Amino acid sequence: MKRVMLLVIVSLALAGSMPGAETSVDRWGPEPLGARVEPAPFTPAPIKRQLHPTLKVHPARGNEVVLVQDGRPMCVLMVADQASAAARKAAIALQEALGKMSGGTVAIAKESELRLTKAGGRWSVEHRGRPVPSLVAIGETKLSAGEGLSGRELPLEGYRMKTVGNALLLVGSDVRPEGNLPLEGTRHAVSALLERHLDCRWLWPGDLGEIIPRRATVKIAALDEEDAPAIRQRKLRNYGYGGAETIEVPPDPGQPGSTSTRKLVLRHDRLTIGMTTLGLASDDYVGWCPQSTAWWSQQRLGSSYAVDAGHAYRGWWNRFGAEHPDWFALQRNGSRMPGRMPVEREKLCHANAGLIEQVIREKMAELKNNPGRDSVSVSPNDGGGNNGPCLCEGCRQLDPANGRPLGVDTYADGKRQTIPYVVLSDRMFTFYNRVAEGVAAVYPDRLLGTYAYASYRDLPLAVRPHPNLLIGFVGFGYWDDTELNADRQRWEQWAGVARNLFLRPNAFHQGHGMPGVFVTKLDRDIKHCYQTGMIATDFDSVLHHWGTQGLNYYVLAKLLWDPSQEAETIVQDYCDKGFGPAARLVRQYFRELEEVTNRCAAAEPANGKTAANELREEEQEGGSRHTKTYQRLARMYTAPVIARLRQILTEARVKVAADNSVQRRIDFLLAGLRYGELQAAVHAGMLANLADKSGLLRLLDERHAACRDIVRQHPFAVNMAYIAWREGTMWKKTGWKPVAGARQAASRRRAPRPAGRGRQS
Repeated sequence: MKRVMLLVIVSLALAGSMPGAETSVDRWGPEPLGARVEPAPFTPAPIKRQLHPTLKVHPARGNEVVLVQDGRPMCVLMVADQASAAARKAAIALQEALGKMSGGTVAIAKESELRLTKAGGRWSVEHRGRPVPSLVAIGETKLSAGEGLSGRELPLEGYRMKTVGNALLLVGSDVRPEGNLPLEGTRHAVSALLERHLDCRWLWPGDLGEIIPRRATVKIAALDEEDAPAIRQRKLRNYGYGGAETIEVPPDPGQPGSTSTRKLVLRHDRLTIGMTTLGLASDDYVGWCPQSTAWWSQQRLGSSYAVDAGHAYRGWWNRFGAEHPDWFALQRNGSRMPGRMPVEREKLCHANAGLIEQVIREKMAELKNNPGRDSVSVSPNDGGGNNGPCLCEGCRQLDPANGRPLGVDTYADGKRQTIPYVVLSDRMFTFYNRVAEGVAAVYPDRLLGTYAYASYRDLPLAVRPHPNLLIGFVGFGYWDDTELNADRQRWEQWAGVARNLFLRPNAFHQGHGMPGVFVTKLDRDIKHCYQTGMIATDFDSVLHHWGTQGLNYYVLAKLLWDPSQEAETIVQDYCDKGFGPAARLVRQYFRELEEVTNRCAAAEPANGKTAANELREEEQEGGSRHTKTYQRLARMYTAPVIARLRQILTEARVKVAADNSVQRRIDFLLAGLRYGELQAAVHAGMLANLADKSGLLRLLDERHAACRDIVRQHPFAVNMAYIAWREGTMWKKTGWKPVAGARQAASRRRAPRPAGRGRQS
């Protein structure tokens, strides 16, 4: 019966004749076979909502609440006996911050461990037989419920903080009723309390980026305020430093009395390769991982959505290839077998009715087994894998003949050939729509997640997306204005027709870790995307280039909670809190660096081609492709430009000679600038393509040593392990090798240093 029902659903989904379903599909060809379709005239997307501050401040009652007096704890942090995970984390975060601030250790207690009585608007608090002057109630408690506060009545992930007599109540939305999804509302309340009322900041991960003012007495003035994020999913992926895993190490049988231990190990092959290239141990990298993750909580990033739009078909060749090879992409050599084994990125034949039936079946099963999920994914696998898109007749009939021209990679016998073709948006969204129609027959209120990405980033000409599709637009990069402006126009088109649209950029994969500031452009785009209907974000990824691009990460995190904020205000606060008397000069540094970044993005490469041939820099390969990006860097980050930026930071450093912490933060920025200086120099040397490589080899040696120093002294300034992996064989034709470079540096006769390339002070 279920099989009959599924066949009915699929037949409805394919009704109206599926192009190519009855043709001979095993004829590969390089020409699109779809009808010509007149493009719709460009129309800007309508404004669907306005920008409004998310914070609501109510008239306060109650008294000033003293948390610590002259280093002595004057309160207890109370959580419910069955506290939410968010409330427990919030209590620990507040306890740790108060300890760093005052030197005192404030106790955390369950509600049942306290004796509470109320008289005259004040609470009498007794903990372990001793009176406590003040109380902080964290999360859902009987006390907060008695005062009329409940997280269930707050917006998802929202919080309320309110003084009542001598008590401070911090209550958040910690669970989404539909699907029992854990949320972080109470944890957000503590982050907001520390930032708004106690002047704490977290500029970047680690102790150096943490601003916790020292004060022996800590008190909170009477308050009553609530807040909730404007954007329900505020996701910035944690690339690399989130790639550690704790494993159990068994006892050593050779050591009597030995017991099992827990060890943090790096589970990231790319970063392991990078550390090896640098001649460093991955154990060093792992030690920094725990420090990185707290930043995400401190910036109130998170989600009240349970969505999936990632690459969905990994392993399908192993599951179905033998029985259904026709479900997979026809390659140039006539085979449908993926070109690389083991298979990780197999491509599909999107015109195949049997494949569509199977996808519908699997997605309905996923939704049935995961009733709390908002979406399941139908996105294709990522690029690469030595197999290109299907170019059978059935698929090519879905591609309008007048689609925007685009080069498509094809493969035969492991060899890639890029052929002129057209964008694949119409075929992809025809496929998505067919699946969505089938799934909606049983699950009309659930979503299917997918991307508008790479060769299918354009709005289709002939089809419009099904209303049950959740579409992640993969665009917006900030190192090439031509591509950025094209993506802004694409967003307008998508926002005009898509019901569920989110932003999924690869923006931070570009720029190769170079010093760059693009907060003004980010500010414009986040505001406009929000106003035109963006419901979520998923930025890929924070690569941990905090000394070169960290200001972008920070400003973005703030805007995602409340897009009505002005980027300039956020940047000024960053400089004021992090750099004190040197704030004016550091702000000048960022302003001039943004001007350099803008010139770089606006510049035309020497060969006239755009720098962003691919959206995601990590998918570009060595050789000729990397020059399209790096020629801009070499031309714009010149010795005089670097010298000017260094001069500003050097003056700032002198300004704070008496403040070691601020000096170290400036040294952190200088380390990033030094990296940018050497990168620009070596790429200028590569592009010069001189017959005599000795000067370039010396530069590469110097750069290698500097990169190792950055890892040892400022590991969060630039993620050198990622950079080293990313470069791969980039330097192969120079004859330079990392290990050999380190060995041979001392034996090479040093040439005079070019003007303006002095070492970091």
